Amino acid sequence: MNIKVGDIVLYKELTTPVRIMALYSSRMKLSHFGLVNGTIDDITLVESVVLPDLKVGYYVIVNDISQNDKDGYVTGWRSEHENMVQSNMQYQIEAVQNTDYFGLIVKINDEWFFPYHLERVTDYDMI
Repeated sequence: MNIKVGDIVLYKELTTPVRIMALYSSRMKLSHFGLVNGTIDDITLVESVVLPDLKVGYYVIVNDISQNDKDGYVTGWRSEHENMVQSNMQYQIEAVQNTDYFGLIVKINDEWFFPYHLERVTDYDMI
């Protein structure tokens, strides 16, 4: 089972699906619950997110996420993040890093984002 940051899971006996925000060796950060003791053996996968193929220089739109996800956002959810969501504008990726605890993270306008709510913008040449 390949569970990753961004996936939707059930934690222990609870019936409310939550998103994984960070995976540590013996703890996890889950949306709605925050930091909890446990490992991936304590969760059941509900939905595996498909992460977009993102590289430095690509353009993306930052899609909105739930308030629970914002509250649990490991990099912090600040007004700069919210402004990018509300603008509906395209932003260029400055950096992409694969981290031990947070998985893939993407830097846009000096702010870090999880890729599960980034939408790649593809330009097509029209003839």
